[in-house]
Formats: sequence, structure tokens, C-alpha cells
Amino acid sequence: MHVRDTGGQQRMLEVREHMLLRRDGTLNGRLLLLRDVTARESARENALILTLEQRRRELMSAFITGAAHEFRTPLSVIRASAYLASRGAEPAFRKSQHDKIGGQVAKLDRLIDQMQMMMVLDAGAEMELEVLEVDALIREAIHRCAALGAAQRVSLVPVSDLPPLRGDARLLALALEEVLRNALMYSPADRPVVVSALTEEGLLCVRVTDNGDGIAPPVRERMFERLFRGDPARSTPGFGLGLSIVRSVLEAHHGRVEVDSPPEGGTVVRVLLPPHPSHEHEPAGSADLALAVAAAS
Repeated sequence: MHVRDTGGQQRMLEVREHMLLRRDGTLNGRLLLLRDVTARESARENALILTLEQRRRELMSAFITGAAHEFRTPLSVIRASAYLASRGAEPAFRKSQHDKIGGQVAKLDRLIDQMQMMMVLDAGAEMELEVLEVDALIREAIHRCAALGAAQRVSLVPVSDLPPLRGDARLLALALEEVLRNALMYSPADRPVVVSALTEEGLLCVRVTDNGDGIAPPVRERMFERLFRGDPARSTPGFGLGLSIVRSVLEAHHGRVEVDSPPEGGTVVRVLLPPHPSHEHEPAGSADLALAVAAAS
């Protein structure tokens, strides 16, 4: 409990109650013991503040280090390509250098978009909720991946009806895009990445299955943490924001993401979302959607 002393300072008291019993076991009274724990609680609060500040500095340091690396690489390519384009006489060569510049600018745009999206999610900005169809969200996610030049790798199998859901179309499409991009990044170019959607135990489930080497348990436990990179050498592109955005978006929609990666390889990411409240739940497995992202033949 909190009280003020004679000097007007707030103090924190710990209250303990003891029962006073007679010899026959009946209640004789109660004894209240008051203990001033202001110093102890103040020390705890200060320790917590120091811990949070240290964690903030660690995150900021990781953010600056990662951002510097992720920005430096595209900028180096842009600088070199711009120089070569200015020296090249052949139109085809100059176009190839301009295309390289365009690709690196797109990477920078994506990085900035991720950073802005994380800030929006952290701020708890109000979502634009509407009734959505799962297959439309998946098509949009695949379209965004195809915009990277992977259109020839995308194959869409006809879609069956699924119950709708209520959510923010932009955020949910972004979350599915991040999961799909991650699967494409770590799956061999000659093996498919399959996306399926169905109703499962009253929830809408979007499954993304790749044929990569799998994810080690220590990495799997942390892969949705902000700024975490499973590749310390940074040999693969990424900033460690994409999957943390996925988790934040799904939690904002009362959903979750689960990962299964057996030792023999391959990873299954399951995105689970509640259907629209006004829609009756379909029996598990009553609707099925399959999308194959396969290497171009």
C-alpha cells in the first residue's frame, strides 16, 4: 500500500496479517504488521529501468549495424552501375546497368517500407477492418512476389470456397508476402514452394511448405524476434524485420503463426486466423486451396 509520511513523501508499505487465536482455536483478534519497503521497491524499479535501457541500447545498436549493412550493399551496387553506365557505349550494356540500379532501389524501398510498417505496428495504429477472402489475400501476396521477376515461377491451382475473415487487407497481404518471400529465399530454385489454405479446427489456416534444408531448433525458437538473423554471416538478403512483422500483424488479428521443420528438411509455416464472426465455421478440411510456386521449366 502507498502512504505519505509527515514530510509529504510517498512511501510503500508491505502489509502482513496474522490471526491471533485463543487456546480453544477461536479467533481472538488480528495483528497487522507494516513494513516500509520503499527502498527495496525503488531498487527493483531502478534495476528494471536499467535492464530495459540496456535492452533498448542493444536493439538500437543491432538496428544501426544491420541498417548500415543493408543500405551499404545496394548503394555500392548503384554507385558501380551508375559509373559503368556512364562509361558504356552499347545501349544494351547501359540498359543492363540501369536495370541493376532499379533492382537495388526496389530493395531499399522494401527495407524502408518494413521499417515504417514496424513503427506503425508498435504505435498501435488503428486498422482498416473489412471482410476479406483468403484466396484474394494469397493471390495478392503472390502477385507482390511475382513483381520481383518471379512471375514465371508461380503456378495457381483453382481455388475452392473458404469462409471469409475480418481484417486489414494491406497488413494481412503483407504478412503472407513475408512468409512466402522467406520460403522462396531458402528453398532451392528447382523445387516448389507450396501454399495451401483450408479450415482447421474452426480456424483459417494458410500453410507455406518449402523444400529447403530446414531450420535448426535454436533458430526456429527465435526466428520471429525483431532484428534476429538466422544467418550471422548475412550471406542472404534481409534485415530481420520481415518475420517479426508477420507475428505482430497476426497477433493484432487474434491469430498466430506456427513453424514445423523436421530434421530431414523442409519447413511448414502455418498462418492461423479466426474466420469472420458472423460466418459459421466450416468442418475441418472442408475447403482447400493449393498454390505452387515452382521453378520455371
